[in-house]
Amino acid sequence: AAQLGVWSYEPGAKRFFCSARCASIMGIAHEEGVTFHDFLAHIHPDDRQSAEMRFLEAFEQPASPGLKLECRVPR
Repeated sequence: AAQLGVWSYEPGAKRFFCSARCASIMGIAHEEGVTFHDFLAHIHPDDRQSAEMRFLEAFEQPASPGLKLECRVPR
């Protein structure tokens, strides 16, 4: 199995929430959630700008079916 993690963004709270696996991969606390910029800070620097652009595009189109994103995470 790929051992992937899952995250969601809650616009009302303006926070990302991660599954326990995603939080473990990214090194963040999944119970509290993190802000957009804190979430981006956990993405590899070489992938960060493209990830930010994809997120912002998705935020502008809230009726979109979702966002699939693959990126590296520094360890």
